[in-house]
Amino acid sequence: MSVLDVDDHGDAARGRLRIVWRVPAIGRFGYDTRATLRRAHDAWKVLWQPTVVHPALVDGRRLGTSVERPGRADIRADILDRAGRPIVTERAVVRVGVARDRVRDVDATARAVAEVADVDARAYARAIRRAGPRSSSRR
Repeated sequence: MSVLDVDDHGDAARGRLRIVWRVPAIGRFGYDTRATLRRAHDAWKVLWQPTVVHPALVDGRRLGTSVERPGRADIRADILDRAGRPIVTERAVVRVGVARDRVRDVDATARAVAEVADVDARAYARAIRRAGPRSSSRR
């Protein structure tokens, strides 16, 4: 909080304040507010009211934070390109890996995986061959 300006009249004063909060998951939040002060026994005291904390705190309002994340897209609807053709559709996603350093026959392994995982055997064999000796090839 910082004091922007003060207008005093003897034992009474009005101050304009700048308040800055660092709100987790939201970031910096700053605004100006006002405070009324009275001098009592050579010390200034703030006359408390909720608007000192935030100018909108009237009529029982509270100051708080919330984070609202957008909902996910409807999984029943396809994602279309600009011509209206589906580019992403609902489908099962399966990851199958082989330990490259344990594969003796790359083509036979790729055919066996292709048969149960519904992948292209030749493309999978190429992926296995590209994998380093200690890598696992996934598709």
